[in-house]
Amino acid sequence: MNESAEQYLRSDLRGKCRNLARTLEKVLTDDCAAGAKPPLTSAHYAMATALARAVHVIETDGSPADEMCLMVLQSFTAAAMVDPLHGDDRDTVDSIQIAKTQYLTLIRRQSIRVRAAALEAGQKLIADELPVIGLTERGADNASNTPFKLSCEQNNYLLCLADLGTEAELEKAKQLLANVVETAFSNVTYKNVCRAHQWMGFAAAATTPYAEMADDIAMQVLFQPGVLREGLEESPWQFLQQLFLYLTVKPTETLYAYAQVLLLELLNAQRRRAIFTAAGANLPKMLLSIDVSSRALRAGQSLRRKLSGKTASPLPFLRGSAVAKPKDV
Repeated sequence: MNESAEQYLRSDLRGKCRNLARTLEKVLTDDCAAGAKPPLTSAHYAMATALARAVHVIETDGSPADEMCLMVLQSFTAAAMVDPLHGDDRDTVDSIQIAKTQYLTLIRRQSIRVRAAALEAGQKLIADELPVIGLTERGADNASNTPFKLSCEQNNYLLCLADLGTEAELEKAKQLLANVVETAFSNVTYKNVCRAHQWMGFAAAATTPYAEMADDIAMQVLFQPGVLREGLEESPWQFLQQLFLYLTVKPTETLYAYAQVLLLELLNAQRRRAIFTAAGANLPKMLLSIDVSSRALRAGQSLRRKLSGKTASPLPFLRGSAVAKPKDV
């Protein structure tokens, strides 16, 4: 493992967390100043969830979290605990329910009351059949014989299930995730399943046999340049999100070292472009980069536990630029 790379990720993550905390605090303050206190939206939860994930992984590493970030999260949690689900249509309500459940799952260590609320929200999400999802009714893309593509709402739902399974250790969430993966992989040739990098992390977080299938997908990412290039060119942040979700569940030293290089390259490219981009336009990519960097550090923690004191040497010969360059940053 490359300790200097992890130190860079922690430093970058801390800076982005402070910026995000200020942004979230300003948004909530401006909303309150506009009149009556408005209900929380999925956009609010997206910012708070990214911040909560980063603070959690920093604290788990044994480092103190930024006081401002903790204060903003505590204030947001207090609002979330009394904020009812709302919306003009069922899709909006479902989206907020997913976002709130994911946030409470990540922040559940704040207090016993929050832990109980997180467990209740998680169990409710698992029990509910959300019309906005419709995942178990879909099958393979017949034209390309590949698993169907996920919408943004569907991807958020599966990420929430993955967090419930890996962070909160709810077996029913893993089984529900497995049901969705089974549907996605049905009638798809195994060759094409092994190229489905968009499902790698979800398969790893599901129950057997899909967790084993995730290993075959990971091997394609590592040894087939075409699969890696496709992922980095289409959606690099989502690609690394799936890769680090996989590595959190199934830590592998070689693949982790490779993924670190790819992430550092993407972060550097993002920093260069941010200079010429308006602050508001940077927010969606910043949230993704915080999520991915947090998952990277979380995967590093899983790898250290697996190694159990063994010496983990870095792999300096691996360079992401030797295979593909991320385009969308």
